[in-house]
Amino acid sequence: MWLAQRGFYVKWSQLLLPTLFATVWHTNYHSVNAEVVAAFVVPHGGVALDPSHTNFTNSTDQQLADALHENLMNLSQDVADQNPDIIFFSTPHGISDMDRFLIYLNEKAAGVTYADHCQSKNCAFNLNISLAANESLNLVHHLKKSHRVSGVSTFGPPAGSSSPRIRLTSDSADQSFDQTAIPLRWGEIIPLYFIPKNQNRKFIILSHPSRRYSHSESMIPELLHLGRSLYLRLSHLKERVAVIISADLAHTHQKDGPYGYSPSAQPFDDAVGTWLKTLDATSLLQTAAGYVNEALSCGYTGLVMLHGMLSEGGLKRWTPKLLINGHPTYFGMALASMKRS
Repeated sequence: MWLAQRGFYVKWSQLLLPTLFATVWHTNYHSVNAEVVAAFVVPHGGVALDPSHTNFTNSTDQQLADALHENLMNLSQDVADQNPDIIFFSTPHGISDMDRFLIYLNEKAAGVTYADHCQSKNCAFNLNISLAANESLNLVHHLKKSHRVSGVSTFGPPAGSSSPRIRLTSDSADQSFDQTAIPLRWGEIIPLYFIPKNQNRKFIILSHPSRRYSHSESMIPELLHLGRSLYLRLSHLKERVAVIISADLAHTHQKDGPYGYSPSAQPFDDAVGTWLKTLDATSLLQTAAGYVNEALSCGYTGLVMLHGMLSEGGLKRWTPKLLINGHPTYFGMALASMKRS
């Protein structure tokens, strides 16, 4: 069957067939196995990174925070188990343009973030990763023709060679960074920190424009279109690709939180939870959309873009699994996976 699909309809001898199969398999190994293998939705709240320093008002919130942390650890291992060569990563808190989506074009990315409510020097979490700079640059060239997408590089030319590492010392961390590394912060470090063997893979990072803060709902058609285009480009890479969407949910669950309370918060999180369990478009694109302006979710645009990506791959080909959905503090967090059926 495998050979027939590639036009080999000749009856080969029993002696020659194994040799031919081995040759074709060797030369086509990457193209046969290259695909978008899985997608993951991961929060970036510091409480998921390390909940041990937060004083919760009740045991229920404490248990939920512990469960979020445990699920983050388990999902991180799950990402590694998919054996991706490249991770496409969507962040709502990266370097952002007011209007355009930005793809990072440095060869390295590095940064530090901190556990919530921790005063110790041991609360710094450092991350250094390699970026797929050439693939990112090609992605920009293709997407900018029909999308509001551009590239961004810091301290040097796009896809330029790395400079020697320098030593950065502060009160909370003593860490070597590549001096040309593009900066990372909590929106990237927390979802990626616990993934094993990150040094063995490369990343493509896309940052959402700051207009998402006030125009999330009106961006839906654009996000779906972008997601479909991204899937097509990523699926044509020779490497195995996993997708991670960095996303927190409603930020208005508590009256004493920084954004106050909104009755839209829980219905929004519930609608997103339904989508994460079912990939039902109505739950995300209509129900959640009706609440997002009041719920204030930083992750909504990434989720809609992901729906476009999964749709291009065929929604029925994905098996969604919601691991957890809750709000131990003022904002909601969920972890979920979507794997090929």
